Amino acid sequence: MKAIKGEKILERLSELRKSIREVRLWKQVEAIWLKESLGWSGKEVAMVLDYQTQTVYSLWHRWKREGIKMFENRNSPGGRRHAYLSEDEEREWLNGLKRSSESGKRVTVAQIQASYEARVGRSVAPSTVYRILKRHGWRKVVPRSQHPKTVPEKLEKARKKLRREAIAHGQPTQRSLAVNQPIRLMFMDEARFGRISEIRACWAPHGVRLRVFSQFVRTSLYVFARVIPQTGHLDALILPTVNLNSMSIFLQEVSLQHPHEHLVIILEQAGWHTSPQLEIPPNLTLHFLPPYPPQLNPVEHLWESLQKRWRLSQRCSTGLS
Repeated sequence: MKAIKGEKILERLSELRKSIREVRLWKQVEAIWLKESLGWSGKEVAMVLDYQTQTVYSLWHRWKREGIKMFENRNSPGGRRHAYLSEDEEREWLNGLKRSSESGKRVTVAQIQASYEARVGRSVAPSTVYRILKRHGWRKVVPRSQHPKTVPEKLEKARKKLRREAIAHGQPTQRSLAVNQPIRLMFMDEARFGRISEIRACWAPHGVRLRVFSQFVRTSLYVFARVIPQTGHLDALILPTVNLNSMSIFLQEVSLQHPHEHLVIILEQAGWHTSPQLEIPPNLTLHFLPPYPPQLNPVEHLWESLQKRWRLSQRCSTGLS
């Protein structure tokens, strides 16, 4: 029975060695595993794991007393022993800031720190505030932009019925075609990407001030993109300008990519979108979003991702290519 019990303990220790990602805890598990599995001495374990010999013996003594529970129950208080507020008190204090954030007010770390210092009656380091925010699941995010004329109630109402109205808008054109084609919903938008050759700060040793040639160059191009949210499929076209002709070229290209489907493209009411001179292929129907609706267009997230993940505005280049 002892042999079976010992085998189960070794299996559990082996699982912990593979699953634990924190170096400090992994070394503790390794110290126990080397003793139980290979029979190493305290000096050998201390030399391999860069421990003091007494630390190894202390771990072994705790292992003998607690067993596997010393690793399974790791919710020790740690630094919380000297916290100014309990977690419930912190949560209650943060609820006031949460209401400010939900109402649209911009909450900064400096404001949170000042509020916390007023609550506990003493000054604290910014790192204390960051730990509290992390503990309660707060994170730093960029606010989403919203047009000043946007009415949230109308926006929510438009979002709920957007899909139904778009399909209904495309059905008459679909029925008028000789071939019955399935309807495919997609969103479309454009964005400008440019290059402005401005002088930027750079690192240099003390006493060194670089001199560089300076000539302001402003060049840009436009990306037309359409996205199918259900599948993530993307079509994009890079063009030098954004106007009626460019829009007609893009719609023609999208039509050629989906010859056996009737496409309902949801887009904003820009002038080159609504012009009567716009050339719309037979298998396309344009459905326009209400005014000031950037939140309803998923393609906006594509531009955000390009700017945030790839940091295009911070890249240096000699040309748009």
